[in-house]
Amino acid sequence: MKSYLIVMRMLVKNMFKKNTGEKKGLKIFTGIVLGILYISILFGMISTIIEVAPTVGDYGLQSDVLTFIFAMAVMIILVFGITQILTGLYFSKDTEFFLSLPVSTGTVYFAKMTVIYLGMMAVEAAIMIPCLVVMGITLKMSA
Repeated sequence: MKSYLIVMRMLVKNMFKKNTGEKKGLKIFTGIVLGILYISILFGMISTIIEVAPTVGDYGLQSDVLTFIFAMAVMIILVFGITQILTGLYFSKDTEFFLSLPVSTGTVYFAKMTVIYLGMMAVEAAIMIPCLVVMGITLKMSA
């Protein structure tokens, strides 16, 4: 368990490490494109919730709006999750380094999958929390 946590901590540090070999302009461009994509997806979902929520509230179908929010988040995670798994497990540049460490390959695999899973959970929270807040405000739901 200790080696698992050490490998996982190293993977998280590698995610936020500055990469000197990568072009800075490309990194900024990618960030801008992903930011625009996130805002457009979120805007589409929030505008749909605002438009549909009053009618849904009149008929008492709030659970259907929740199902819509969860389904959209799952679809987005499915698309981005597959690419993240492929990049993190197979096309990663640090695989040879982690396999040379005195830990089992299963430990490296599960640490990489945990880091990928935590990243996907953060993306899902960034999508779902604003949508759920807008739904609660639109339907005037109380805690």
